[in-house]
Amino acid sequence: MLIYRCQGVKSQTVYARIYLREEDIILRLFFNNIDKQRAYIEQAPDHIKQVFSEPFGNCQHCHDEKDGQCRFRKSYTIEDIFIEKCNGNTFWFFQPRLDTMSEYINLVTAFYPPRKRN
Repeated sequence: MLIYRCQGVKSQTVYARIYLREEDIILRLFFNNIDKQRAYIEQAPDHIKQVFSEPFGNCQHCHDEKDGQCRFRKSYTIEDIFIEKCNGNTFWFFQPRLDTMSEYINLVTAFYPPRKRN
């Protein structure tokens, strides 16, 4: 497994993990505040947009014991559809292709824009 995170900061947020397995490669991206990038996602190519809207990873409300509030849930709206995903099963890109890698990099950059250095 390869882990991509920001260096030089106290809390090293993990942006991506790449799982190298015998039979395939999986790219897992970590995002918060999905609604802030709604327009970007809605205009993204289908292989990116579908990960945000497909049923894989849909929340099953298994952690609703605390007044219906689950800290593991990702809630957002894509194309006027309210979506709830389980944080443990979100944003997995199965068998990403090299010819579309720049699209994944652009997606990560939309959520984590480069910081300006002084």
